[in-house]
Amino acid sequence: MIYRNDDYGKTGLSHFKDAGAKFGFEVVDAEPIAANASDATTQLTHVKAANPQAIVVWTTLPSAGVIIKGYRELALSYPLLTRTAPRPGFSSSRPDPALNGAYIASTRINVPDTLAPNDPQRKILDRYIASFVRLYPKDAPVSIFGGFGYDGVYVLAQGLRDAKSSTRPNCATHRARHVYRRIRHVPHVLGRPQRPLDVLDAGHPDREREVHRRQVNGGSRRPPR
Repeated sequence: MIYRNDDYGKTGLSHFKDAGAKFGFEVVDAEPIAANASDATTQLTHVKAANPQAIVVWTTLPSAGVIIKGYRELALSYPLLTRTAPRPGFSSSRPDPALNGAYIASTRINVPDTLAPNDPQRKILDRYIASFVRLYPKDAPVSIFGGFGYDGVYVLAQGLRDAKSSTRPNCATHRARHVYRRIRHVPHVLGRPQRPLDVLDAGHPDREREVHRRQVNGGSRRPPR
C-alpha cells in the first residue's frame, strides 16, 4: 500500500488494515509518499520486493498520477487500486488516459449512469449533478465531499422535523436513534445512510449497490471485466 504521508493517509492505512482483516487481506508493505511527490520509484520498488497481489494507493493528485506513471514504467503486472479522488483526472467525465488501468471504488455519485433511469437515487443524482455544475462550475466535477454536505443538510432537516413530531421520550439519544432508523433506507446523493463499514460487510444487502467499482480505460470509466 502507498499512502499520503500525513494524517489523511495514515488514517486511510489504519482503516484499510482493520477493514481488510475481515476479508483476509494483509498489508505486506506500506510506503508513505508526499502529496506533491514528483517520483514514486522508491516506493514502488519496495512494494515490488514485497511481492503483493495488488497495490492500494491512498493519496490524491498529483502524487496519485506519479504513482501510476511509475507503475507503468516498472511494468508491474498486478492490479493497482486507488481511492475515489475528488479532482479531474480520476473523477472527471474524461479522465487522464495516463491513468488507464486504475480501479476506482466509488459511490454512485461518480457513475450515475449505472443506475436505471427510474431509480429513485438516479433522479436525485441527476438533479444534484446538474445543479452543482451550473452553480459551482469551478468546483466541478462533483465528488463525495459535496455530497456529504448536501445529504447532511437534508438528514438534519428530516431529523428536526421528526424530533418535533416524535412520541419518543424527551431524550436526545432516543430521538436520534428513532430518526436514524427512519432515514437510513431513504435514497440520498451518496446512497442510503449507513454506519461507516456496514455496507462493506459481505452479507450486507446494499453492498453491491452502494460500493461500485470502475476502471479507467481509454480515457473513460467502465466496469472492469
